[in-house]
Amino acid sequence: MVTRWATVGFGLWLIALGGSAQDRQEIPKDVIPFQGSWKVIEATRGGVAAPKELVAEMKLQFEGTKLTVFEKKSAENGQFVVSSHKTPPEIDMISAKPDPSTGQIVKSLGIYQFDKDGKLVIVFHKGSAAERPKTFDEKTATRLVLEKMKE
Repeated sequence: MVTRWATVGFGLWLIALGGSAQDRQEIPKDVIPFQGSWKVIEATRGGVAAPKELVAEMKLQFEGTKLTVFEKKSAENGQFVVSSHKTPPEIDMISAKPDPSTGQIVKSLGIYQFDKDGKLVIVFHKGSAAERPKTFDEKTATRLVLEKMKE
């Protein structure tokens, strides 16, 4: 009886292990460092800091290649793609729903870096005419500094 349960337990463990390995294979290697929930600790647009109350409510959640942006008690879903081999590394954030005024899917083109403290910095321009920023101190871009939340 004990041997049979041990065999069943070992078989279930192998299935679970195989499933988790398969899940990891489905996530592109470049997006693994992003996975999880990140709180915004600093936000600027056009060189102007966002109000502290707004920043306190902002959060980004990366799950696989899905991105959810939480802001002002609302959530916007989308996808993200990174190109870590470029210098600086690039990130594209694509909204799941079209802009109501234009009917077009909103895309943000950005660059990113993980700093030595583990923070994530994303600098981007949003919209159909957006161009990708070239530097992390570009004054006309939106700049977010994120800190990974403990889960």
